[in-house]
Amino acid sequence: MIGKTISNYKILEKLGEGGMGVVYKAHDTKLGREIALKALPEEFAQDRERLARFEREAKLLASLNHPNIATIYGLEESEGLNFLTLELVEGDTLAGKLTSGPLKVQDALEMCRQIAEALESAHQKGIIHRDLKPSNIKVTPEGKIKVLDFGLAKAFEVAEVGDAAGMDPYKSPTMTVGSSRSGVIMGTAAYMSPEQARGKALDKRTDIWSFGCVFYELLTGRQLFIGETTSDMVAGILKQEPDWKALPKELPVRIRDLLRRCLQKEPNKRLHDIADARIEIEETLSKPSEPTIESIEETEEIQPSLKKQAFPWGLTALIAVAVAVIVSAAVWILKPSPSPLPQSAKRFVVNLPPGHNFGGTGYGNRLALSPDGKNLVYSAHDGEKYQLYLRPLDKLEATAIPGIENAIHPFFSPDGQQIGFFVEGRLKKVSLSGGNPLTICEADGRGATWSPEGNIIMGLQGTGLMQVSSSEGIPRPLTTLDKENGETSHRYPQVLPGGKAVLFTARRESGTDDSRIAVCSLETGEHQILFDESGFDARYVSSGYIVYLRAGVLMAVPFDVQELKVIGSPVPLAINIYWGSDGNARFSISSDGTLVYFPLTGEIGNRSLIWVDRKGMETPIAVDQYSYRVPRISPDGKKVAVSKYEGENYDIWVYDVERGTLTRLTFEGNNVTPAWTPDGKRLLFCSNRIGAYDIYSKRADGSEEVELFFSSENLLWSPSLSGDGESLTFYEIDPETQRDVWTMQFKDKSASPLINTSANERAPAFSPDGRWVAYMSDESGRWEVFVTPYPKADGKWQISTDGGIEPVWSPDGQELFYREKSKMMAVSIETSPSFKAGKPKMLFEKMYYSYSYTSSYDIHPDGNRFLMIKAEEEPDSNQISIVLNWDEELKRLVPVDKR
Repeated sequence: MIGKTISNYKILEKLGEGGMGVVYKAHDTKLGREIALKALPEEFAQDRERLARFEREAKLLASLNHPNIATIYGLEESEGLNFLTLELVEGDTLAGKLTSGPLKVQDALEMCRQIAEALESAHQKGIIHRDLKPSNIKVTPEGKIKVLDFGLAKAFEVAEVGDAAGMDPYKSPTMTVGSSRSGVIMGTAAYMSPEQARGKALDKRTDIWSFGCVFYELLTGRQLFIGETTSDMVAGILKQEPDWKALPKELPVRIRDLLRRCLQKEPNKRLHDIADARIEIEETLSKPSEPTIESIEETEEIQPSLKKQAFPWGLTALIAVAVAVIVSAAVWILKPSPSPLPQSAKRFVVNLPPGHNFGGTGYGNRLALSPDGKNLVYSAHDGEKYQLYLRPLDKLEATAIPGIENAIHPFFSPDGQQIGFFVEGRLKKVSLSGGNPLTICEADGRGATWSPEGNIIMGLQGTGLMQVSSSEGIPRPLTTLDKENGETSHRYPQVLPGGKAVLFTARRESGTDDSRIAVCSLETGEHQILFDESGFDARYVSSGYIVYLRAGVLMAVPFDVQELKVIGSPVPLAINIYWGSDGNARFSISSDGTLVYFPLTGEIGNRSLIWVDRKGMETPIAVDQYSYRVPRISPDGKKVAVSKYEGENYDIWVYDVERGTLTRLTFEGNNVTPAWTPDGKRLLFCSNRIGAYDIYSKRADGSEEVELFFSSENLLWSPSLSGDGESLTFYEIDPETQRDVWTMQFKDKSASPLINTSANERAPAFSPDGRWVAYMSDESGRWEVFVTPYPKADGKWQISTDGGIEPVWSPDGQELFYREKSKMMAVSIETSPSFKAGKPKMLFEKMYYSYSYTSSYDIHPDGNRFLMIKAEEEPDSNQISIVLNWDEELKRLVPVDKR
């Protein structure tokens, strides 16, 4: 391989080899830089599913951005070779440094502080290393730590390694399919946690154990657990205790105690967060006079003799000491008071009551902090419904705000005495002093802000910002979309101090990942993009910053609020925040510098496909978890088309039920809401590949290219075909009339509105005989399911009685299903001699993923089982993180250049 050029990389020398492949130093001839090239094992090229899974993990790992983590540039393929391109890190590994013996205590502390920072940043993104060891950690010539191969243990998914005598403990990776599966060992034997050794499910605490092993080795020069074979090492991990007497005598006692907490065999007793280790090390480094193991041992030896002596120095000495104390106190009292120092940031967590949670990462922000930072409002699920709660930060409990269910995007009035929110297509407000919620206007909002003048500025889908009086009225346009630059909506506004401008997100054609942060003058209505980097859901911080999200990571950039321009470069803040499927962030900042947010603790949006029968019995489908949406079963029941998200876009994939395989069908833009033709040969779907969402078509076997089927000036969504395949229904988002149901004839592709009212209509679905269209509408003030005749909507029947969404017809057309919150409802239908709907009855009740724009489930052709999407439970989905005085921390992390 040496001297060979692969793609645009010339191989210069071999750097190393291990279970995860061979690493070479290479020269990138395009960019003129040196890189590390890791050639993956040959078996990867033979296993397409494994390679695709590795690619997904590599994309996630490439999102890591921290000075102590070696960067993954990309995953490439050339001449049949699959390889990673990585940052080339010069210097020796910790394993190499340990060949000369243990490190000095101060050096070990500083290196472990940097390792902890790297782990902390990754853990906040839901990524764990799984194979932390000295040979995976490099020290640059400048003394900077670089952690290598971050998270690749999960990505490689190598089969188990047997118990090989004489195996090098640094080269014994035995890994599992992923942290969600148990029963398979993973990690390097000498540094694996007890739960790894037992093949149990893993979380970030496994890295904390490995961190403790590395820390111990740096201090002592010894590997913590040794043995002739892997089995000997594993036995030691499970049964032996560390030799604490081997620690250096000059080691601070608090670090010894920290190591003990890191190396607890039971995960529940182990240190829970690596950030706590980082803080302990930082405080120890800043206090060189900390008690050491040696000083404590000496004190323990001297103390018994002191107990036998009373006044060992004599009365004169005691008087002298007393006089010295009095003089020192007088000097201290007379000394001028120093200027008050900035308060440091203080972090704590608010836990919801048992049984309450925030649900998944779907549409809509769910929390807001009052301007003065005293009150927090949030929406949580109590087991039956989403309810809005108010919690003063100086109280221990939250109180439900009566009469408000399923509210999203809450926001406070400038004086903090009222709360605005969106619910079921309405903008409403409620006073904290009590009373019923009041409707301001019709609006399906994408965030809102309350100006000092009493106006509410809000974002909507498919339009610029709108403005309406907080009393009530008709919204009027504030901004105009720049369609030439691909803008499709303006959303998530915030009025800036002074009330003369508003900060917002300019969403573009390719979705959240291509959104930009913008500012608009309230006097002229003109807006400008602040910087040419992607970002969404920005907030202004009174200390002079804009903070916003990029792929779930909080970013900050200094901002001149008077000149309305950024005055620096964006900096990541190592805070990972839940963000919803529609590009909304789950965080809020008060004017006094308090930050509240929902922490992101795992891969966002992991969901499973699952069969559920009419009684609610579940049968899992053997396919990996992804962020799935809108599954549609083929007419013969043998395949499923589904939208699947992988890092950048949603694409249409086809799942073969019999073979258990997923095949990708689309490769450009966002592709959503698939619909099968009656013969099962083609799929229609919506895509934004050349602008706003239009309807496209492609053969289900992938044998032809994608074709544009029908387009409009407005956004199109949720196609459904009639049983004879001659008619199509969908809904269109019109800036004036909101969402309307349209139909189209296949013969001449002529389209016309079927239901066009001032209310919102969504999720149209043809009956199997093509004579009826079911849909959901908010005309009554909440979503209900209706049926209207086709081709002429000369009447309608309300099907649901207590709210309803997502209608789906049974294969024989004699039932109509819909969802009422967490309930699956069924209604019998008669169409001859006239239309007649029976009384709704509940089939089963359980929380499954709901998309709300269209039906997020389907019924099998046998009529006896539903295909549902089940969201993965998030371990910390019942917590809110709160940081007081966060603006002071922001000043330290992102200093402003005042030149």
